[in-house]
Amino acid sequence: FRRPFINYERLLKKQLLRKETMKTKPLIASACLLLAACTATAQPTKPFMQSQKETRNMNSKNIHPKMTQRQVLTRVLELMKTSTSVKDFTPERLNEVFKVPFSFDKYGEYQFHETITKNWFYVLEISKDGHFRLSFNPKNSLLKRPDMTEICEMDADEFVEKAVSAGFTAHPAYESGFVARQTGYVLTKDKLKINMIEKKEYIPSKERPNPKRCVERIII
Repeated sequence: FRRPFINYERLLKKQLLRKETMKTKPLIASACLLLAACTATAQPTKPFMQSQKETRNMNSKNIHPKMTQRQVLTRVLELMKTSTSVKDFTPERLNEVFKVPFSFDKYGEYQFHETITKNWFYVLEISKDGHFRLSFNPKNSLLKRPDMTEICEMDADEFVEKAVSAGFTAHPAYESGFVARQTGYVLTKDKLKINMIEKKEYIPSKERPNPKRCVERIII
């Protein structure tokens, strides 16, 4: 009787291969489950980003100021026309002309402020020493200053032209330095002296070479 030949080396290899297959099956199954979970989690990302954009647009559309930039400056001009000195800028007169809810703050200044556009707000106030101020300010002063296009419907040239038509004399104001730079105008009539500070609508570039000059502040 002749014993059959058994190739122990091949048999050992098959056993080892079977063991490795049994080990990797749970790993493959786990990987598939993990991949499915990640895919299911990642699917809402696009709609979530869209909803954030929609929310920003809705917030922008929900800004309803009591006055536009043109209305604010038109009412300032009305105050200027009917005044002969800074003493005429009283809380009662501001209430009458602007028709907005002014109030005294903790520093004793009589003021009103509101968001006027997505990037800008304005402040109207009478200081404790009796001076009137209007200022347009960026909502986030820590970021790069936004273009003033949103608040330049009535630009500095139009404002000065209307003031001159109301009897004011306009003198360009310059910043002292090596190169004199115009910062706005000084408007005078009777005992009234008004400083109008202007800023360029945006930084000029090759694509946008001609920015308007916008009213940034008015101090009386």
